[in-house]
Amino acid sequence: MKKLTVLVVAALAVLVFSFAAAGEELVFFDSFENNTVGQHPAGWVVNHEFGGIVVDASAVKASDGQLAVELNNTPDLFGQIEHDIPATAVGKLMVDFYQPNAWRENINIELHNASGRIIGVFLTGSGNVRPRPAGVQTGNLANLPNDRWHTMVITWDDKVFNVYYLDNGNLVPILENAELDPAYIEGGPATKVLFNLSPRADAKKGYIDNVRVYDLSK
Repeated sequence: MKKLTVLVVAALAVLVFSFAAAGEELVFFDSFENNTVGQHPAGWVVNHEFGGIVVDASAVKASDGQLAVELNNTPDLFGQIEHDIPATAVGKLMVDFYQPNAWRENINIELHNASGRIIGVFLTGSGNVRPRPAGVQTGNLANLPNDRWHTMVITWDDKVFNVYYLDNGNLVPILENAELDPAYIEGGPATKVLFNLSPRADAKKGYIDNVRVYDLSK
């Protein structure tokens, strides 16, 4: 009887997982594998010549596959890449990022709509996570150390967003039920992902890989 109960529970767990997976439609994905080292990532808007460059393991070991994107700033310019996504009113963004201790700098992870930024997560150079509920940056809510890949997870609907990170495959909450940036709520659903590295007098680097956007409204 006990063995039967265990089997039933396991079957239910698989069924629940299947339903959860069925409710997530992958609408955008880029792991930069079909790109050329030293070039801009295909399909992305890059704000200056070296703002976003495809690199291989000679620069950093990618979190997924063989290639990643290196963000490079200047004294006056962000190191920035952005890409349109299908309009997603209820969604999830997953992105891997890496801040090398030797060239560490602040990274912004953002979702925009037709009017501008609706969700922002600011990562200090030392890996402290500071989301922007209602457009206002929080203090440090978590620390994700330099010199390793981390996965940031952001979910949202038309009113609030949630920020998590993955720890050995487990979803760890950082901030939940945070208001979208009020200045841009009227601009409609998220239509763009944007990642950038803050300007600095000394050249700095950050890395992005394995970008995934899911529509959760299905």
